Amino acid sequence: MFGFVQAWILTRAAIPGRERLERLMEQAPTPVVMVSSLTRKGADATLRALEARGQVDTVNGRNDRWAHWLDVVDMVAALVPGGLAGARVACWGVAFKAHTDDTRESPAVTVMRRLHEAGATVVAHDPVAHLPAGVPALQAATPEESLAGADLLVVLTEWPEYRAAPAAELVGLMRRPAVVDTRNVLDHAEWRSAGAAVTV
Repeated sequence: MFGFVQAWILTRAAIPGRERLERLMEQAPTPVVMVSSLTRKGADATLRALEARGQVDTVNGRNDRWAHWLDVVDMVAALVPGGLAGARVACWGVAFKAHTDDTRESPAVTVMRRLHEAGATVVAHDPVAHLPAGVPALQAATPEESLAGADLLVVLTEWPEYRAAPAAELVGLMRRPAVVDTRNVLDHAEWRSAGAAVTV
């Protein structure tokens, strides 16, 4: 029995994506099964069988949750003039979901690590959760503190407190008012009216 695992099926046809696959594996929250000798047909059949038994989450480009969060990092990098090296990025949300302090398997932590690796200074805020040990980010006591001098804000957890945040007051704290709302939690019209460029 596999137990409940997250499996990556690497077919011969998918070898060009190996580097991206390895990046995903670094963030894998569960045991990994690698199958490198299957044909495309064999891999597809194996995935269908495991999915039917509820024993596998598949990685398939943008359909995979971890690939999605790596895409978020790429999106953020593209929105900061000159790239992330030397940029200051505010991240709202550390917990994996609102109303908890649980950071296990939190995509927010993955995003923060990747932003740091790209050269950004990351300043996080969460109403409840604290940054896990070893995460290369600063923790702000308030949303306002996290935004001071920020080149971009990334919303990573759907806390209702963030939707209620006064955009008109907060935009003025940023060096460059730009927002990536990965959770679709902000009032986008309010933030745009305050002068922020909003990407969802």
